[in-house]
Amino acid sequence: MGPGSQSATQVTWIAATAAGLVLLPWYAIDGARWGAPALWHAFQGRPWLALLFIPLAAALALRPWRMQRARAAKVLLLAGGAGFLLLLLQGFLFRHPNITPTGWPTQPGMGYGALLAAAGYLLLFCLGLAGRGFCRGDAFVVGAIGAVVALIAAFATVAVPGAHLVNFARWKNEAYNKIVDDVFVTDMRNKTRLLELFHKAMEIWIPELPDIPLVHNIHRIPMNTTYWQNWPTAETPYVNGAFWHLTYAMVLWHLQPTQ
Repeated sequence: MGPGSQSATQVTWIAATAAGLVLLPWYAIDGARWGAPALWHAFQGRPWLALLFIPLAAALALRPWRMQRARAAKVLLLAGGAGFLLLLLQGFLFRHPNITPTGWPTQPGMGYGALLAAAGYLLLFCLGLAGRGFCRGDAFVVGAIGAVVALIAAFATVAVPGAHLVNFARWKNEAYNKIVDDVFVTDMRNKTRLLELFHKAMEIWIPELPDIPLVHNIHRIPMNTTYWQNWPTAETPYVNGAFWHLTYAMVLWHLQPTQ
């Protein structure tokens, strides 16, 4: 690190982070093949994006690739960690219009630029960890671990209202999306409200029938109550109990030891 073997890797990921912020489209917008970067949006009504440039500017100013290993590691930890945290915070604070309180600033979903900037800041943070001696200083191993942890956290905790990976028909209906988003924020125990939303959704979906279900499959999900209790059941259906769904982390949070 610094004058050593990691200097080229540092420069590469700093450059990648910069490209994500100033070159690639920051938002993923339906129907648009390309879009403006974060730099443009920061001056067009979304000033919070300007904060994402501060850690990058600090790293460029301090030039960790010319520092000794220990000092470079501190710079990379602070710049990468701060940049990644700021990116997450702005994503959760200023969210999709369907799930944001009235009057609060909103923004579309993140696009290629945000993905590359997030990867850049994450890998800079991992380079800093390697510089501090994690995994015997092996930057590749630390980076791989960081990427895996980040991906698992994203897929296990983040649900995206209005989007679903198995919409094979690519069917779109704004009124239907609004109902589904209302279901997303409705307490699963409020059966009256959920049934009302279901009927409204079917009034839209059945006449258009974007796909035809041929099989009604019933999943049997075993749950062992020997050591753990408070699983989702018919009496307490706080979330779908399927362990392969993105919401299964909520089951883990609710479990309680039997003794």
